[in-house]
Amino acid sequence: MKTDERDIVEVLKSELEFIESGGYSRSPGESWRPPFIFEDSPSCANFGCREKQAACKDCVLAQLASPNLRSAKHLCRNIPLNLTGDTLDSLYRCADEQEIETTVVNWLKAKIATLEAVRVGAAAEPPADLPQKSVIPHGIGLHNSAPPKCANPARPTEFH
Repeated sequence: MKTDERDIVEVLKSELEFIESGGYSRSPGESWRPPFIFEDSPSCANFGCREKQAACKDCVLAQLASPNLRSAKHLCRNIPLNLTGDTLDSLYRCADEQEIETTVVNWLKAKIATLEAVRVGAAAEPPADLPQKSVIPHGIGLHNSAPPKCANPARPTEFH
């Protein structure tokens, strides 16, 4: 399958709508396992597909996964959902369904707002009569400071 070309903001909005409308709630005896967020929703490129499945790396959600975990089988389980770095994979191990859904809803709302703000900012160009901002570097390069030291505070020796 070729790369998923759906709009990421629209996919996230539809996922939010799916969750808020009770898309992951189960009837008693309906399923032998709890539903997986993203994988068991229309957001998944393989939703309702029983035949040849698309690779997770080609899904539009793959770009949100942690770069160091992009070789995992289910990339959508490796999307950082908060500042502490919780992912669906970690939440499935230690949280209940309600806590997982609440975390995902909060993340979806924040991510949608961020992506839309970026789009609005990218679309708006500064007026021609305003001077361009100069780029001021932050921090000092290692070559300009004292000799480099080990980052471990217990070993403040210089590198040779």
